[in-house]
Amino acid sequence: MRQNTLVTVLSLGLLAAVLGAVVVSLGGDIPPLPNLETQNRFPDDENVNERIQSLFTISAPPELLTQDAAASPFFTRHFAPPPKPQPAPPQKTKKVKIDFQGIYTNTKETQKAFLRVDGELKAVKVNELIVADLRLMNLDSNTIMVGSTEADQQSVGFRQSATFEIPQ
Repeated sequence: MRQNTLVTVLSLGLLAAVLGAVVVSLGGDIPPLPNLETQNRFPDDENVNERIQSLFTISAPPELLTQDAAASPFFTRHFAPPPKPQPAPPQKTKKVKIDFQGIYTNTKETQKAFLRVDGELKAVKVNELIVADLRLMNLDSNTIMVGSTEADQQSVGFRQSATFEIPQ
């Protein structure tokens, strides 16, 4: 292996010397050798990245995408990209205004809160649904806690209101 490499290098050197002699005998000059230390060995990074990307980009010719199985015995849709999924439609929400009007206790010692939900009066007890997924989480004489879970509760004071967004 080493002998083959040495023979190849020597034969290339001899060929370069013969070509140089021919050029000089024809009245030309041998071009100067490039300075390899200052010469940029690699092209611009942007061009390299574009070339590499073009090598790995798979795109089928348009005529192959429109063919059907009867047009060619070599027909396949295996290499065609799958269709893109449709984006999910945005979730529709509705704003609901809840006013805390007060509380009352019945003879069974059950407390209920008077709430005005978008203008409609409701009497709601603790853990009961107010509207959609909003529940009355906690109740005392001055404030109520409204939310869908314990993590996202919001307090509403006596004779005050709050606006909530609920899914439709």
